[in-house]
Amino acid sequence: MTLSVTRQDRCPSCLGDGRVPRPPVMCQACSGQGTARWARGHMVFTRTCETCGGRGQIIAQTCRLCMGVGLAPRGDVVSVPVPPGIEPGAK
Repeated sequence: MTLSVTRQDRCPSCLGDGRVPRPPVMCQACSGQGTARWARGHMVFTRTCETCGGRGQIIAQTCRLCMGVGLAPRGDVVSVPVPPGIEPGAK
């Protein structure tokens, strides 16, 4: 008996990484500085930019095929041996 099944497999576009490389682009969130600054009164705080991870550039984008998951559905046909004597509709 043959069955048609759909399973999750590695994305063929990004090879399971969830991101595809692209030429480096300056991070718009930190203006290429790699840090985010904000002030509270007379105190100034600095932290690593969450968008670029402190690099100042964005070098990858989310894969459009798998939406960043790294998995894509793949259909297969599987042959399953059925022993004699099994009634129709049995599971």
